[in-house]
Amino acid sequence: MKRIVKIIKKYNKCLIIFLLFILILVLMSKIPLVGSDDFIVNRNYGSLYQTYNKGLIHFVLSWNTRSSQVFAFFLGRFPRIVFYIVNSIAFLFFLYLCYFYSKKELKKSNFLFSILLSICYIFLFFSAMFDDFFWMAGSCNHLYSTILNLVFMLPFYNLIYLKKNNYKKRKIPFYLILAFITGMSIENIPIFIIPFSIFSIIYYYKKKKKFLPIETSMLISYIIGVGVLFITSKNRQLYFLDNSSGIMSKTGIKKIIYIITKFYIENTFFIWVLLITIIIYLAIRKISNKKVETQFKINIALLLGSLSTVMIFYFVPYYSNRATLFTSFFMLINYIYILESIITKDYIYKIINIILICIVTYSYIYLYNVYNSYNKIVYIQNKNLINDVKSITDNNKKIYYYFSNCQYGNRVIEDKFYYDSPVMLLKYYGLSENIKIEYKRTNKYNKFCIKYNSLFNINEEIHRNNPLEKALNERK
Repeated sequence: MKRIVKIIKKYNKCLIIFLLFILILVLMSKIPLVGSDDFIVNRNYGSLYQTYNKGLIHFVLSWNTRSSQVFAFFLGRFPRIVFYIVNSIAFLFFLYLCYFYSKKELKKSNFLFSILLSICYIFLFFSAMFDDFFWMAGSCNHLYSTILNLVFMLPFYNLIYLKKNNYKKRKIPFYLILAFITGMSIENIPIFIIPFSIFSIIYYYKKKKKFLPIETSMLISYIIGVGVLFITSKNRQLYFLDNSSGIMSKTGIKKIIYIITKFYIENTFFIWVLLITIIIYLAIRKISNKKVETQFKINIALLLGSLSTVMIFYFVPYYSNRATLFTSFFMLINYIYILESIITKDYIYKIINIILICIVTYSYIYLYNVYNSYNKIVYIQNKNLINDVKSITDNNKKIYYYFSNCQYGNRVIEDKFYYDSPVMLLKYYGLSENIKIEYKRTNKYNKFCIKYNSLFNINEEIHRNNPLEKALNERK
């Protein structure tokens, strides 16, 4: 028995990660199919190689050249289970990065506490949970690109603490290629990464009087990747399609206020929790006559700097909460670090961990049930659609696609994606594209609905009747 306890203590992190992987994988298996996921390329084209290249070339010429989107095409060529596994690993990797970035100068860090707190934030507060963590196209474009940029940041992050990075010479070409791919992964994050990396190299040089050729080469490779992304995406329609946020009608200072207000509205609860936590932390340091730690200052600076990845929406005619994951990450690591700096007793950790486990368990069960019920509805909807199409003889006939009136909240599942699914579905089965589809709401699927839970849409509840939200959505 003692031997088993020793093994558990020694490999507790591995056991936690393995258990989480299984749980996340099971949840991923219940994620509803979204049209743009399963039909990124029409599989009727032919072999894997032909399908991938034909669809990819069309997409690159008509949309964008993000390396993350190219990976989405690659994942789309394999059975769905491959995405579930890859995305579960990515989810865990993001959690581990939260732990890693928050523990830099902590003498003692609680791994389980950090992981559970991160999951709670994603499940309950992050405004684009479904889009960035469960939707294939969203995960590849935002979760994976955020992870790539955070990994790219690590050597430059170490330089801030005057720690020299050790590289194996045979792996340097790999680092350079990875830097190039990371630069091509997304448009908004480089606005922070490039200045931060330059500052880190200069800061280290001034302190140590040593030039860093490898880090400099990596940065150059990253910048080239960013340049290629913008040059080859000049014909992209991305910046001209999404007018739903109302940002198109704003200019100058009104546009800046709009972006700040929109970000605040989507993150209200957690922003206030973080601010209160910071105030408590500073008060404790002052009362105890202790200096504020270096990592706290660096974390706050990183958070403020990361806001540039949100403010860059000033230069494009749309706002998307999917692209705020990078900033949300630094909000989260600040919160984790401050709490771990304040909590000094092991028994407090144990109590909080028990509470967090209960919250995570409840959230997990709720999300599982929601996705499972939604899958049943979508399956019936699509089955009825195919039968209706096959039964008609006039290609110009109009058919109805009935949507359920189930209310889950946009964070949990965005059913707006399903307006694309019927068209994609007909293309997939080679059925006529001339058939007109009219969308209608219905109560006939209510028996599959899971009761709406406001806990998972707390920001939406706070601002449901808020004058600020109404004023923000007014169009002149």
